[in-house]
Amino acid sequence: MAENDATNGHTEAATDLEKKIIKQIEYYFGDKNLPRDRFLRQKADEDDGWVTLECLGTFNRLKALSEDADVIAKALRKSDSGLIEVSEDNKKVRRVTTKPLPKDSMEARQEAKSRTIYCKGFPKDTSLDQLEEFFADKGKVTTIIMRKDVERIFKGSVFVEFASVDEAKAVVDRESLKYKEEELIKMTKDEYFKNKGKEKAQHKEEANKEKKKEKESKEGKDKEAEKEEPFKYDHGCVLHFKNVGEQTSREDIRSLFGEKEEVAWVDFNRGDNEGFVRFSTEGGAQRAVDALKEANDGKVLIREVESTLRVLEGDEENDYWVKSKQQQDKGRQKKGKYFKGEQGGRWGRGGGRKRRNIDRPQTKKQSEGNEDETKATHTRFDDEEPTAKKVKAEDDS
Repeated sequence: MAENDATNGHTEAATDLEKKIIKQIEYYFGDKNLPRDRFLRQKADEDDGWVTLECLGTFNRLKALSEDADVIAKALRKSDSGLIEVSEDNKKVRRVTTKPLPKDSMEARQEAKSRTIYCKGFPKDTSLDQLEEFFADKGKVTTIIMRKDVERIFKGSVFVEFASVDEAKAVVDRESLKYKEEELIKMTKDEYFKNKGKEKAQHKEEANKEKKKEKESKEGKDKEAEKEEPFKYDHGCVLHFKNVGEQTSREDIRSLFGEKEEVAWVDFNRGDNEGFVRFSTEGGAQRAVDALKEANDGKVLIREVESTLRVLEGDEENDYWVKSKQQQDKGRQKKGKYFKGEQGGRWGRGGGRKRRNIDRPQTKKQSEGNEDETKATHTRFDDEEPTAKKVKAEDDS
């Protein structure tokens, strides 16, 4: 009291209203609020720690108590905490210079945490004044934090910091703590965060289990679907050929076999000695072979070289179609990346050599119903004979 008398020069007892004003102002300049109240610190720094009562009078909670600077100054002079001093003209207040703000450190935060409790179970329409009144007889409260959701609505739980660890422990150790006949959940702040950590870990584990379960279920369904719906394709469409003449091109292959059956796709590169021809209709491979052999004494010549032909059947045919589909899917993925700009600048806008069309597999079912589209998906063969081939033809003449 002596310190306060020397600072503010008043010894009269405070009224209830004055006690509320004192409590509110001391909260503004207290250890908890002032370090994180950027606006108030800025105002205090502008005038050696002093802040005008006119400025403080714009703060909602103080404004609700009184807007009269003289009333506020008179109340503060009755404070016995020794935290606040009032200017001689009753127009300014500041935190006394003999009580600097504590340093923010891990030790200080942990010490404050040990004096803080968590309480849950308050009605969502509870006000801060009601909470302060409820905890007033349970110890010296320094801070009450009302926990709110993203929409700034009170969640019904609070953190209450007491002046000492013993006061906080006494509230937690109570056998019963009720608010308006409703039993409150209470624990230390440390216990609260430990429980939250366990809950998060449990939720994460449950979420991981659920994801794993969904993945296994999906994989199981996919396997069942594969069993129930085997890979479908037209049989007898794929012909394997081996041994070809020098400089054989895909155009040569298409021209030869296309005379007898419609060719959908040719898997062959110049310089290879073997490849595949896919026909558009079921059984087309064998019909093409039979027709060619009948027209040429039982032989099939590719650029004057007798070729060995084999129509794919059974597992070999199935494996071919599966592999073909995988390559086709992979090609679509690459094409998608190319059009999204993920291939770099080689084929990008502004020039560069033109990209040549690539042979793409297509089944009969995919091509039915659109003659123009079907033709567009057939192999694009060499438009001209290769240079080496022309030279050879000239030599032969």
